Amino acid sequence: MSSRYSGSCLCGAASFEIEGDFDQFYLCHCTHCRKDTGSAHAANLFSSTARLKWLSGQDKARLYNLPATRHTRCFCSICGSALPYALEGMLVVPAGSLDTTLDVTPDAHLFARSRAPWDRQLEKIPAHESFPSSPRWIEPRSVLRRIKLLHTAIWAFFAACVLAIPVAVASARFGVALGLIAVVALEVLVLLFNRLKCPLTDVAARHTADRRENFDIYLPRWLARYNKHLFGALYVAGILYALVAWRGVAAG
Repeated sequence: MSSRYSGSCLCGAASFEIEGDFDQFYLCHCTHCRKDTGSAHAANLFSSTARLKWLSGQDKARLYNLPATRHTRCFCSICGSALPYALEGMLVVPAGSLDTTLDVTPDAHLFARSRAPWDRQLEKIPAHESFPSSPRWIEPRSVLRRIKLLHTAIWAFFAACVLAIPVAVASARFGVALGLIAVVALEVLVLLFNRLKCPLTDVAARHTADRRENFDIYLPRWLARYNKHLFGALYVAGILYALVAWRGVAAG
């Protein structure tokens, strides 16, 4: 049975699945890869049989070939992070782009002669769990927790507004109902301008590699997944109910 991996770019605009097994896993220290990644080396997985399936953002993927070389890079046009690509029958997957835990050890270092002078015996230098001597309030987990709390509070406010619309209509408080509809309409406009995502989702994505449906909010996964469908339907139903009730009052 073949393996399945999921991955995405830094901003979350592009996401994908890889079905199949990897043949090799190399750390390349060539000058091009070091310049490309801005790091000690590239970390790429190779497969001649695995298949790439884009889940979203394929139109954001850009392919760059360095002239007069074999060096190729695929990246997100929004955030610039590396993405997988297929070339000459070989699928190349940047290991860091995978969200699925990769239980594979690299097979070899490539172009070791081009290794950066400072890339030596790095296992001997100090290791920190987060920023060195950083206050707890700026650690990624602490920042993410505050973002999720804020996002949940905002969600609760707008969810309450949606649920209050039919209550206001039933009480013949059409002015209140209209105000609630207008408030929720502002949220809808924000979502439309941000690719149907809350702006806080992009902020939260900078502080975690988790991409589950509720990684940015304290909601059950099923509710986070179907939240827009559920409350979108309730919002539209509330508007229709208000229109019918108002016409009935006006006609009477």
